[in-house]
Parts: sequence; C-alpha cells; structure tokens
Amino acid sequence: MLVLGVAYRKDIDKLRESLSLTIMELLGKAGVKVSYHDPYLPFVGRGRKYDLHMKCAPFAKPQPI
Repeated sequence: MLVLGVAYRKDIDKLRESLSLTIMELLGKAGVKVSYHDPYLPFVGRGRKYDLHMKCAPFAKPQPI
C-alpha cells in the first residue's frame, strides 16, 4: 500500500503526530507492505506513537500519451 502524504498538513515538513503514521504502523503490524511518498519528508523515524524507520518511495510523474 502506498500512502501519499504523511505530514500533518499539506506543503510542510512537520510530522507532529500525523494520523497517517499510526495507520501505516498498524497496517504494517497486520502484514501489509506499506510505503509512503511525501516530497517534504524524505525519512520517517520514531515518534511518540509510531516507530517506522522508512524512506520516502520514489514517485514518477505521469508520462504524456
């Protein structure tokens, strides 16, 4: 599963306690392979409610047809 955007608000590089991080961790514990893409956050480590240690997945721009 690819999660698009993990910051707590758009266009910023702050995680604070973004709900998407908790959801990603719960999905991972349930056996789902989870990755994320957020151009403002190249790495997500550990916070009070999550422990992910993940790098941002590359995201290709759509090619014109």
